[in-house]
Amino acid sequence: MKKGGGSPIKINPANKGKLRAAAGVKKGQPIPVAKLQKLATSKNKTTRARAQFALNARKFKKGGK
Repeated sequence: MKKGGGSPIKINPANKGKLRAAAGVKKGQPIPVAKLQKLATSKNKTTRARAQFALNARKFKKGGK
């Protein structure tokens, strides 16, 4: 990865905003961690996976802490 920018992770444009819609949060607003944690225990396995990814992605810039 080049220095100073660009994420190597690409999200399919067709899937952008689906976690936000499931969380009921408006575009431009952050999804609260408590809501992500609740979605991570959802009955829907796709929603669970998206929420878990979002929780993990919060740690990317911090080096996993």
